[in-house]
Amino acid sequence: MENNGTLDLRGTEFQQTVWDEPLKVPFGRDATYAEIAEKIHRPDAARAVDTAIGANPTLIVAPCHRMFGKHGKWRGYRGGLEMKRRLPEIER
Repeated sequence: MENNGTLDLRGTEFQQTVWDEPLKVPFGRDATYAEIAEKIHRPDAARAVDTAIGANPTLIVAPCHRMFGKHGKWRGYRGGLEMKRRLPEIER
């Protein structure tokens, strides 16, 4: 955090664009990487979205645990897949 209380997220322009999207996913809901790619007008970039979300420095603040692969397939999570499974349960 910066001294003014805001998050200082450093990444490429693409990463920052991707990192904004999980914040728009309603609490208790999820989204796929392909859906995020569509929302940022890069429909062919689902894998790049996956990689950018994996580099997200704020695992819970920007809820990347709500992001899934195609057809809801479980994908990696920096906090571990067990944590990715538990966080939505905790949210409910």
